This record gives sequence, structure tokens and C-alpha cells, in this order.
Amino acid sequence: MARDKGGKMEQVAEQTARLVLQYGMDVITHARVARASGVSRPWLYKYIGGERQDLITFMATHFGMRLAELDQRPRTESRALWIDDTVEGLRTMARLANDAPWVLPLYFRYVGSDGPLGKCIQEIETRYLDLSSRELVRAGVSDRPRARLTAELIHAARLGIVHRHLTTGMAADPALSEAVATFRRWLDTL
Repeated sequence: MARDKGGKMEQVAEQTARLVLQYGMDVITHARVARASGVSRPWLYKYIGGERQDLITFMATHFGMRLAELDQRPRTESRALWIDDTVEGLRTMARLANDAPWVLPLYFRYVGSDGPLGKCIQEIETRYLDLSSRELVRAGVSDRPRARLTAELIHAARLGIVHRHLTTGMAADPALSEAVATFRRWLDTL
């Protein structure tokens, strides 16, 4: 088990996600997450929070920020740079999905739901789509009236490609590489 704070945070996020996917949110307790993560309950209370919702929100934010790449956005100085970075973002998303195969199943199970996980997903998606819409306009890819729809379609395409990558024969590198190349050609037409 990890001994540094960052490693412990990663373990807590991962184990919380695995527990939610396997058993649902109702069984999430600090004791269960602490045991699965190899940290103490006092550590969880100090760094994550004292409520079950804190564990859920931490896990969703941890993986959601990485999946949506809110901390690493495409460059908007030119259309070409934006396309290059958006395609690289798809590759990064596929790597994350390989490394954390529970993330997308959790997303698809809880997106649109009314509980704390559904609300957290909605907040992250809204931030992602708002930011993407502005970037599309700045990069000259879309005009303002169509930017939100374009951002939604790109988001759907990314999720769809990575989902197919995980659940079908697309997991083989040639198939994923072809899907990424097709995604790039589609972006070029926007």
C-alpha cells in the first residue's frame, strides 16, 4: 500500500470507486473504505471528510477531473493545435480507462442520477462543456451559437470511443489507433 499522501489519496479514490461499483453507494462507510485502502479512519476524516458523501464526492472529483482533463486543456492558439491536443486528450482518456477500468462503468451507471455521485458527475460535465465551448470558439473551430452542441458531440464521441475500446475488440492497438485517426479526421471537418 502507498505510504505518501498522494498515493493514499489515489488508493482511497480507487477503492471507493470499486466498492461503489461492486456494492452500490449505500454500503460505503469510512471503515470499509479505510480497510480496502489501507489507511486509518482518522486519516480519512482528516483528509477526505467525515460524511459518506465526502468519500463519494472525493472519488468522483478525483477521477472526473482526470477523465474530463479539466487541468490540462487543449491549446487554442490555432485550430491545428486544438485538434492535436484534443486527439491527444482522447488517447489520455483511453489510457486512464485502461488503468482504471471501473471509472467509465461508474460514469454510465450514475450519470443523470439524483444522488451525490450523479450530481458530482453533472457538475464536472457542466464545467467541461462550458470550458470546451469557449475553447471551440477561441480556436476557430465553431461559432458561438453552435459551440455548446459541438462540445456535446465531441464529448459523446470521446466517451463512445473509449467505451468501445474497453468493451470490444477495439482494445487491440490497431483498432484504437484507427478510431483515433477517424476521430481526428472528423475533427478536421468541424
